[in-house]
Amino acid sequence: MRIVFIAPYSGKETYQTQYDKIISVLQSAGTTVVSKELGNLYEGVMSRETYEQLKDKPDAMDELQREAIANADGVVIEISHESFQVGNEATLAIVYDKPTLCLSQNKSFHSISASKKFQSVVYTNETVEEIILDFLKRINHKMVLNDAPALSPTPQIIVHTSHKIAAFGAVTIDIMLRVKHIPAAGETTWADNLKFRLGGKVVNAAIALNRLGCPVTFIGNAGKDLYGKQVKEDFRKEKIDTRFITEDELYSTGTAVVMVNDEGENAIAAIPDANDHVTRSMVDRFFTTIDAKQLTVDMVYTSLELPEDIVEYILDQAHRRTIPTFLHAAPYTRTLSDRMIQLSTFIALGQKEAKEFLGITPSNFNSAQDAAGHLRRRGARNILVTMGQNGSVLLPDASDQARYFPTKPIHVVDTTASGDAFRAGFISTYLQNHDLQRAMEFGTLTGGYASTVYGASDAMPTLTDLSFTKFIYKQYGIKNLIFDYNGVISDDFFLVYDTVMKIFDQYHLPRISFEEFKERFSYPLDEFYKQFLPNVEFDEVNKFYFANYDTDAKPRAFPFAKETVEFLHGKGMPLVIMSAHNHTKLLGELHEYDIDPAMFKHIYADVKNKVETIKQVLAEQGLDPAETAYIGDTEHDVEAAKNAGVYSIASTYGYKTIEKLARSVPDIYIRNIEELKLFV
Repeated sequence: MRIVFIAPYSGKETYQTQYDKIISVLQSAGTTVVSKELGNLYEGVMSRETYEQLKDKPDAMDELQREAIANADGVVIEISHESFQVGNEATLAIVYDKPTLCLSQNKSFHSISASKKFQSVVYTNETVEEIILDFLKRINHKMVLNDAPALSPTPQIIVHTSHKIAAFGAVTIDIMLRVKHIPAAGETTWADNLKFRLGGKVVNAAIALNRLGCPVTFIGNAGKDLYGKQVKEDFRKEKIDTRFITEDELYSTGTAVVMVNDEGENAIAAIPDANDHVTRSMVDRFFTTIDAKQLTVDMVYTSLELPEDIVEYILDQAHRRTIPTFLHAAPYTRTLSDRMIQLSTFIALGQKEAKEFLGITPSNFNSAQDAAGHLRRRGARNILVTMGQNGSVLLPDASDQARYFPTKPIHVVDTTASGDAFRAGFISTYLQNHDLQRAMEFGTLTGGYASTVYGASDAMPTLTDLSFTKFIYKQYGIKNLIFDYNGVISDDFFLVYDTVMKIFDQYHLPRISFEEFKERFSYPLDEFYKQFLPNVEFDEVNKFYFANYDTDAKPRAFPFAKETVEFLHGKGMPLVIMSAHNHTKLLGELHEYDIDPAMFKHIYADVKNKVETIKQVLAEQGLDPAETAYIGDTEHDVEAAKNAGVYSIASTYGYKTIEKLARSVPDIYIRNIEELKLFV
């Protein structure tokens, strides 16, 4: 790998030590470093002899720098001594679209470029090596750089659970048009941004469900034509099972023209074609596979896009096999029968559908509750009424108490598929733990995100989209943060491993590898130790642990921990620490990290039960649970936050991998502690 290192000559007197350190780290990592500092900027561009002849000619040297950057794999700039100047070598790096790391000990230049390959980081002598090595690793993996406040990779969180969905719906190609306003009858208006995309209400939801971790089998009818081929190809790209999509030789693939105006509102005209010719035999072919135990599903999802008799037949067949069903009661141009309502485990409808089917236009809690009550009297069980920016209402089965879920203010771009995303978010979370409250909250978040993106299937989010974007951080009104100390602020995992192995030695157990330890380590600690020492009291083991914890081997703070705590404290955010360490040890480590304990509203040491301690924090510090988040790095931390009634933030750089953390469904992920700044 060839790296160009750039540093201003005017900064040599003050920053020469830093220049040398950066070059040393780059060379130690096996890169070829070319730089004026090394006198080898000409390498790979011209011979030494030619360089000697031209080195005193400014124009020739400018050309040499341009060629060196053009031929590089990446550029590292140390810019502590001066401001970022247009026209210097750094600008060339951006122009040539080179992965560029801009290092300064004084300020960040993160906003100077929108390039996804430009990253500016404030560094210290202690953190510079880790920052550079991470930068080089990302070049190797061709990762983008500026999608986070600090360098760290963006993981794609696709954790396919055992919760599988069968989606019965219309297969449609959407012709998307962007218009200033939706034309009235007889009016002609100009359109732009023409797109052809996979569409349909159930299609959108299926894509979102699959992206959110629920494998989907789609059942439908497409034409044996170019659009039909595109449908299957698009589904395969999404890794959705297409074996039950029939290719109809008589009817064409369904199409829809979708117009979206500048306010994000839409109007749709659809041609059903093959969708109106789904038959019972097509449905039977799927359920025969279920009966033969060749396939299992945890829910059947459908809408009124298909003919009424087929929708009723689908729901009936699922009901006979005790498979939960979810009916999206749309479009309102179809018929919603009492039988459909009674066969559905969940039924969802929006404002237009409620007006057409029930004669009620829900616009607030009371009118949405009236609509839900009307459906309940017709035999509905779990009822979801959505009202766009006015929020949504849930009337649970066997309850007459409806619940209201508001939305947060967002910049709406396109609402075409926000409802489909909402329902997918609801289902994916509900199947995890059957928690209706969290399912509605996640559905609201998912639908909100989709309305900020132009398009239908394009707008369906992944778990990554719902975790690592400023949009998501701003959706939570978090004003208070409770830190789990180890794995979030302090990096001590190797020390923990060494100490636990001493416990194994004490009780004559064979040692295990660090990899196995990380895989098996879990909270609460008493349950972890019971795996190996079922007959030894936890207090005895815990006492031995702290007596043998290597006090000479120092843990370290995670990069940006000090800076982030100082930033949040400076913004007036109440901060609390929780730790299993005793108070003296905790204060000692904070002192080692140069983190002032006074920046924390309170420090809770000797923690044994995290749920009870979080509740204690809320009570003693007067914190509102709805405005408070607990940040941890294990599945137990996520569960503790949920059980204590606060938001859960999973740090993906600590004890546990992101795959393991995702199984516990945290509210938010962070890739590094500095991302907490986005909450302010």
